[in-house]
Amino acid sequence: MWIGTPKQFKEIICLHFPDEFAAKITAGRQKDLDDCAILLPKTKIRTRKQAQQVLDRYILPEGQQKNDESIENALNRLFGREG
Repeated sequence: MWIGTPKQFKEIICLHFPDEFAAKITAGRQKDLDDCAILLPKTKIRTRKQAQQVLDRYILPEGQQKNDESIENALNRLFGREG
């Protein structure tokens, strides 16, 4: 049974389950991106390329293609625009 706060729970999930972190980026919902922005400094992900590697590992190409706009917006928000 979890006795911590919801914030602590999100931190544990995102830091120890990178697939959940990838899912939050893919979903692109405001609340997920807010979580990612807060939690990102606590991860080893420092660049857009590293974030893309996490996505490539946990999100199938079809899922990335289907959600390409929300993923692009999420990566732009978290790491700035590419180029």
